[in-house]
Amino acid sequence: MQAEKAIEGDARQRTEDGELGEACENVWSESSYHELYSSDTAQFVTENDGPFDHHDVEDPNINVGIKFQNIDCFRDALRQHAIRKEFSMKYLRSEPSRVTAKCADPDCPWRIHASVMHDRVTFQIKTHNPTHTCSSMNRRGTSMASAEWISNKIVDWLRHEGDIPISQIKKRLQRTYGLDNVPYHRYWRGKDKGNFKIWGSYENLYALVPSMRAELLKRNEGSIIHYTDVDHSFERFFVCFKACSSGFINGCRPFIGLDGCHLKSKYLGSLLAATAMDGNSGLFPVAYAIVEGENSSSWQWFLEYLHEAIGNVNGLVFMSDRGKGLDDAVKIVFPQAEHRTCMRHLYKNFKRKYPREISLVSC
Repeated sequence: MQAEKAIEGDARQRTEDGELGEACENVWSESSYHELYSSDTAQFVTENDGPFDHHDVEDPNINVGIKFQNIDCFRDALRQHAIRKEFSMKYLRSEPSRVTAKCADPDCPWRIHASVMHDRVTFQIKTHNPTHTCSSMNRRGTSMASAEWISNKIVDWLRHEGDIPISQIKKRLQRTYGLDNVPYHRYWRGKDKGNFKIWGSYENLYALVPSMRAELLKRNEGSIIHYTDVDHSFERFFVCFKACSSGFINGCRPFIGLDGCHLKSKYLGSLLAATAMDGNSGLFPVAYAIVEGENSSSWQWFLEYLHEAIGNVNGLVFMSDRGKGLDDAVKIVFPQAEHRTCMRHLYKNFKRKYPREISLVSC
C-alpha cells in the first residue's frame, strides 16, 4: 500500500512539473491543462489572458515563448511579419507538430522554430534569431504576398465597398505594405478568394435561385419572375417586378431600350435589359434577365415574358443596337411595335466598318 502511494505521489509530482505521461494526456481536458500553465510562473502568458497571446494583426509578436492559437495562426503571423519587414523566407520543416523557417537568402542567419505544446493545438515559438544580414534587394516581401494573404487583407474592403477593381486593390496594398512586382493573377485570385469568403461558391449560390424566386414572388405579388434549368443546371432567369411594370404602363413614355452585355463571372452568360424613360427623361428599369448568351432564342424568351408583364402598349417603340437575333424576336412577339436602331451605335458600327469614309466626311 505504501509503495502504491509513493508511486502515485511521484506521478503527481511529475505531472505538476509538466512532464506529462500518455495517461495524463488522455485524461486531462484542454481547459485543465491551460489552467495549470497559465499560472503566475508562466513567463510568456499575458496576465488574465487565455492559453495563447493576443497579437496585433498588422505587426504580430514573434519573440521566443509567444504562443499562438494553432499552427495556422502561427503561419499567418509569420507571413505578415515577413511582409512587414520586407524579406522572403522558406520553410525548412512544416509539419502539424513543428515548423522551422529561415530567410530565403542562404547567407542570412534569420531563423525561427516553433512546435506544438502538450495540448496538441497551441503553438509556441521555441527559438528565434531575429538578425538579418541580407541586402535590401533580397529582402523584398513580394513572394510572401500569397493570394490567401491578399484575400485576408481585402475581404473587409469587399464586404463594405462591393466590387473593387484589381488596379485599386494593387495600389492600396502597395501603399500600405510596399509590395512590388506582385503578378496580376495573384491579385485576381486574392479577390476571388475574398468574394468566396463573403458570398460562398458560385455553385452554392446558383443552387439558391429557385428559393430566391419563390421569396421574390412572395414579397412582390403580381411580379413576373421565371426560372428555367437544364438537367437541374441554371439556364435563364427573368425578373420584372410589379412596381416596374405598373410604373412603365402608368408613368412612362411608350418607349423601351433593349440591350445586352456579357457577364464576367466564372460561368459567364449575358445580361439582357429593358429600360424605359419617365416623364423627367430619366432612365426607368422595366425588366432584366440572365441568359446563356445573346441569340434569337434568348431574346424571344425575354420578350415573351416582357409582353406578359406589360401587355400591348399603344404606340410602343423599341430601340436597340444590332443585337444578335433581336430583330426577328421583336417582330414575332411585338408585331405592332416600331423597332429602331440607336443612332450612336449605328455611327460606331459604321465607323468600324468604313473608317476611311467617316474620316472624309469629318474633313
